[in-house]
Amino acid sequence: MLDTGQDEFGTRTLPKSQVTLAKAVSRYLTGHMEERITLEQLSDHFHVSGTYIKNACKAVYGVPLYVYIRTQKMESAAYMLESTDKSILEIAGEHGYDNGSKFARAFRDVKGMAPGEYRKRNGKEKYFQQRLAYANFRERR
Repeated sequence: MLDTGQDEFGTRTLPKSQVTLAKAVSRYLTGHMEERITLEQLSDHFHVSGTYIKNACKAVYGVPLYVYIRTQKMESAAYMLESTDKSILEIAGEHGYDNGSKFARAFRDVKGMAPGEYRKRNGKEKYFQQRLAYANFRERR
């Protein structure tokens, strides 16, 4: 019988080394959000081939490494748009983008709207409006 790496339910099991590497790469990328990290840099840092890193991340996270990196950066940027008063360009710079239009395009690809529109819909003002509405609702009960 050929071992496909699947359990009795058909769920694919991954080697612990792949999972450990993918998580370490994720932590590293999170700690270096403001940098443009290349696959070669990751390979040098973790002392494994770039192909092994790409395969491990794809297996664990289900998307190619570059998609994972961009998504993580845009989720972090979205949080900053919601919770800070920093300019969009400042946030872009803190996520490794020196070009505002490239950042806006990446943000739109991941979040489905421009950063400015996202901030209007989800920023601190919206949060406080929701909290106030909830407090008013509780008072009326």
